[in-house]
Amino acid sequence: MHIHTCGHKLNLPPITQARQLIPDDLLNDLVIRQLGKISLTKGWLLDGFPRTIGQARSMKAAGFTPDLWVLFELPEEELHNRVIGR
Repeated sequence: MHIHTCGHKLNLPPITQARQLIPDDLLNDLVIRQLGKISLTKGWLLDGFPRTIGQARSMKAAGFTPDLWVLFELPEEELHNRVIGR
């Protein structure tokens, strides 16, 4: 998959196949651009985004502020198993 963002062509397979995180600036641009393309009048749900304070700040700066956050708390061992299992 190729995505054009921030004036750059992003080739995701090498990043994702190497199990690397997509850089915040590229991911922020992609998510914010996609949110701008859809009707948000009925609400919206993001799963796993934002993950960092920088991502949250980027969303806020773009005018996308959620009304509700859902946080699931799990035992540390379960979290470890889920991260290792990716």
